[in-house]
Amino acid sequence: MTNIFYFKISYIYQINHNLLSKKIILIILKNLSLSTKVLIGVFAGIFLGLFFGEDVGWLSIAGEVFIGLLQMTVLPYIMFSLIVNIGRLDIETGKRIIKFGLIFLSLLLVIGMFYLIVLPMAFPDWGSGNFY
Repeated sequence: MTNIFYFKISYIYQINHNLLSKKIILIILKNLSLSTKVLIGVFAGIFLGLFFGEDVGWLSIAGEVFIGLLQMTVLPYIMFSLIVNIGRLDIETGKRIIKFGLIFLSLLLVIGMFYLIVLPMAFPDWGSGNFY
């Protein structure tokens, strides 16, 4: 009879202890800022990835979803900010930005065409190899 009573008491204590531990952890996590939670998640992911590898590969789904949600909210904000701030420019500043942008894009185009023409000269002809 004593053993059964001890078992029930220890089992109830174990359940209550686990619930109490979970409540304490939840209270601590609720009081942390979002950036702290993200950093904890990043370091936990690095730790799990380094020490457990492929066994925890299925957790990458949560990371991909989180990054996708961030992109879904950040990209429209950036586009809206660009549109609003371009609309606030005066005409002279707008002309200067457009002129600089066109010069920059033209320079990139010329550099790209130069490399497109010059780089094939740096490699030997395909047909000249003896190993074919």
